[in-house]
Amino acid sequence: MSNAKSQELREIGMNILEAPGSAAGSYAYANRLSKWLLRLALVFQAAAHAQASRIKLASPDSTKRDPNRGAAWEREMFPRLPEVKIPAMQQFHQIPRGLTARLIPAFVLVVVASISPKALATTDMTAFGATLNLPSTLPAGTVISRYTIPVSQFCGASPSCAVAAVSLWPNGASTLNPGPLIVTNVSGISTRLLINGQPVSSFGHKTGNTLILRSPLEVQLVRDARPLSAGSLAGQQNGRPGYFSLCVPYDVPISGSACYASHPGLSIVLKATVRLINGTCSTPDQSVALPAMVVHKLKGVGSTGDMSGTKGFELRFNNCPPGFARIGYTLSPTGGAAPAFAGALPVAGGTTAKGVAIQITGKDGAPATFNQRLPLAAYSASTGGSYSVPMNARYIQTEATVTPGTISGMMAVLVDYQ
Repeated sequence: MSNAKSQELREIGMNILEAPGSAAGSYAYANRLSKWLLRLALVFQAAAHAQASRIKLASPDSTKRDPNRGAAWEREMFPRLPEVKIPAMQQFHQIPRGLTARLIPAFVLVVVASISPKALATTDMTAFGATLNLPSTLPAGTVISRYTIPVSQFCGASPSCAVAAVSLWPNGASTLNPGPLIVTNVSGISTRLLINGQPVSSFGHKTGNTLILRSPLEVQLVRDARPLSAGSLAGQQNGRPGYFSLCVPYDVPISGSACYASHPGLSIVLKATVRLINGTCSTPDQSVALPAMVVHKLKGVGSTGDMSGTKGFELRFNNCPPGFARIGYTLSPTGGAAPAFAGALPVAGGTTAKGVAIQITGKDGAPATFNQRLPLAAYSASTGGSYSVPMNARYIQTEATVTPGTISGMMAVLVDYQ
């Protein structure tokens, strides 16, 4: 085989052995794999023709007529063999052995590649773990718990990727539902999937409604109107308790439009055992009055003045019962569009000041993070109790010109339990 063909085989082998790094990369890997295998077959077909033609040149009759020709051919084909004169029949048998020795390493590459398409199967991701402790007293419509899945779980190293189909399976069974809210096996609990922060309904490969995933997936458990009871969320479909299936773009024709476990993508599984705990934390409403501050202390857009305009307060979580694995909370600004500054609240109605807003910070002065679940780190699952989180409120200049007056803003504190 020529040096060019040997180099080509080495390149094919190296490419075949590259494994996909994510669900989204599996199909692209399979596509490359099929092309490399075809290329590999063509290379071997050409090599086989070349070897067959050369074997005919080395027939016993031809080497008898021209012994020098047989030796020269031997040196060309197998440069590592010693340059010795051997009988014609032994020389003829040496050729197939050399051909076999060259084919075996490449054949091993084909065997390795043949088992790789298992990567095309759906990857299972279990949300909420094995045990879920939930409060028993929440009203219908309440988001009981949230579980986030990083973009990398579906997209690999890419910061975003396409979702070609989403299927919602109530009770983790085999019947599709448009959603976005679907029931679970536990009475009183439904679930929904959020993509880019929005609840998603089922859509298939044939609809062309491809979504671009840019932010973490979120699975929510929602209190529905059914009586609430304990139980297992585990799905009913042949031991595969998947409630949500997401598929990557798939060029091979697919029967139907649903996203099944046999298609490349991600299956989100719910199989936790739900335990009910009596009671929740109480979070009292409160008003925080900032001290007055003179305008000249705000030195430009983004300025917060000095400490004279800052007021400390606490988020209070009272009488939290024991037994939860964790308690978390989310700060959610209310009242309209927030200014383009971290931690700044939307300006509420009745405000007379202009060019200024109220900014919420932690006790260290760092702007608060909105709409992201934060842990109540001090909570003790064994004892429960009352807890507080220190915060600050201060002014922040949002426009080049500030008009004196009064200003107000609001935020809600959403508590979740697990």
